[in-house]
Amino acid sequence: MELIKIPNVSPLYLLEQIDVLKSIGHAAIQGLTQSKDKKVNIEELLQKTFPEYYQVLPPRSNKLIDDYLKFLKANVASYKGEVPFHFFPQWAFPIIERALSDLPFNFIEIMNAGYKAEINGPIPRNEKIYVKAQLQKIQEKNNILYFTTKVVSETEISKEALIAYLTTLLRLPKKEKTNKTEKKNKTLQEYIVPFEAKEIARFNFPSNTGLNYSILSGDINPVHWLEPYANMMGFKRVILHGFASSAFCIEAINNNLFAGNVSKIKEIEIKFTKPLLLPAKPKLYYLRENNHFYLAEAKLARAYLVGNFKTKE
Repeated sequence: MELIKIPNVSPLYLLEQIDVLKSIGHAAIQGLTQSKDKKVNIEELLQKTFPEYYQVLPPRSNKLIDDYLKFLKANVASYKGEVPFHFFPQWAFPIIERALSDLPFNFIEIMNAGYKAEINGPIPRNEKIYVKAQLQKIQEKNNILYFTTKVVSETEISKEALIAYLTTLLRLPKKEKTNKTEKKNKTLQEYIVPFEAKEIARFNFPSNTGLNYSILSGDINPVHWLEPYANMMGFKRVILHGFASSAFCIEAINNNLFAGNVSKIKEIEIKFTKPLLLPAKPKLYYLRENNHFYLAEAKLARAYLVGNFKTKE
């Protein structure tokens, strides 16, 4: 099976990422100025209701969209007149940052853990995008806080075209150890690629894949492109964005399972389960009986992400 090789992109696209860069800057300043000694009442936080935020954005440029699709080795012609739904982090990141800024935590310590998306219609190109976001749920599990943020993207002619539920997490300070090995092992088992899963794609991600996605999406967190910073954060090498790896998987599914039909998926859920260090040559596996898929090094290995989808009739 031929490897899917990833092309480079122009750094000039950073000029189209002003809103995202402002959000990252705001989050960084908040992290530097926030008191680390501030105590948080977790029980009160779990009961809190958070506000809904709104934003109207100009159309994404056609060149940016097309080069994003080329970066993913997607069929650009299949997206004539519409924006791929998996590009939503590019326009939604600023309003997600606003929704999460109501939390009494350092935003830059909050990590993406995956998302669920309902694709109700196409997002037309050359139209303003209306976005609203609200932090809807907070759960505590195994000393980790999980945040669910609902993000709705629509245009004048395509109402509620995309409803996404973004999951982020924050690891709390360690408590006394408890015996949760059995539960942990059960969870990890869900992230193992089944032997019966079929390989449907192979990727070749060079070390600058994270840098290129950062330029296209505006998510310029240096853990994805600056190795000394990644080392400081506890990684041996830079890691690929979860949203980047999931977008590659979605387009490989479109090409290999649906003959290039990019409108087939109506609902998809993805969990980011393991950091993907670059460079890497992972494979995409598919289990037909339940439409589950896995991005991993091999069968029976722990996946970098796991997902499942539902299709239109």
